[in-house]
Amino acid sequence: MTDLNDLVPADAPLYLISPFGINSDGEITGLAIVKSTGEAHAFLAVPVSGKSDNGIAHVPNASRRMSLPPAVRRLLRH
Repeated sequence: MTDLNDLVPADAPLYLISPFGINSDGEITGLAIVKSTGEAHAFLAVPVSGKSDNGIAHVPNASRRMSLPPAVRRLLRH
């Protein structure tokens, strides 16, 4: 298993919270929230070239964790 947020740039506007499905091309759909507002949006994650040996795209500094705004944390708790 892989945390999808480790595969997107740290400055991406969305925080991916719930993947729903994956197709044969490796595209993943799911639910995300806008980091600044907490608004819910659907996402489509599409694989990119430059994959590592395990097929996962490498994003520099992807291991950095972001801090969610308090309003977003409250939304996730509900």
